[in-house]
Amino acid sequence: MRRWKYPLECGLTDHINRANITFFAFFPFRVIIGIGLIRIIHEWRCIFLQVGDRVFYPMHGAGVISGVESCEVLGENKEYFVLKMPMGNLKVMIPQDNVENLGLREIISRDQVEDIRTVLKDKPERVLGSWNKRFHAILERMKKGDILDVAAVMRNLSLQDRHRKISSGERRLMDLARQMLVSELVYACDKTPAEVEQWIDDQLVRKSA
Repeated sequence: MRRWKYPLECGLTDHINRANITFFAFFPFRVIIGIGLIRIIHEWRCIFLQVGDRVFYPMHGAGVISGVESCEVLGENKEYFVLKMPMGNLKVMIPQDNVENLGLREIISRDQVEDIRTVLKDKPERVLGSWNKRFHAILERMKKGDILDVAAVMRNLSLQDRHRKISSGERRLMDLARQMLVSELVYACDKTPAEVEQWIDDQLVRKSA
């Protein structure tokens, strides 16, 4: 049986190696009985990280786990997954000992792309308050890693910028949201970054027309 070493989101699941029990989890659960094998699995599905996986990293974007590298940090050697991004040949280092706390998730399905189209065409929202309050409200929304929130942030700031210039801080968030959105759609749609950029612009043009 193949065992994965790095669970990302396992909820309450604890891994134990005892007798024929490979997983133990708290209620609710379902039991699968096989030859010499009993699994008690939590209903929350675990996501495991391995080289070759395509994942979304909140506040960075989507990429492919291309390998593992060892780096010395404060005199201690640590292992990092290398996340290769589809734009600009960027690489992000993900510490193996902290992956479960970073909010990594799977890439959205192609069917979910229509939800993004709907968000981009929807009426823009306006965040009220001072620049500082708006900035932090937008930042917290993006940190959640929900691509629909990211798309909404990008739409709101892009359309606002066409009518009145947004602040430099908001512009940085707009550019980051766009980068995150493009990177995920590259994998979800199997398109190039340039093709995805054009598709996004087409949706926003229709909205402002």
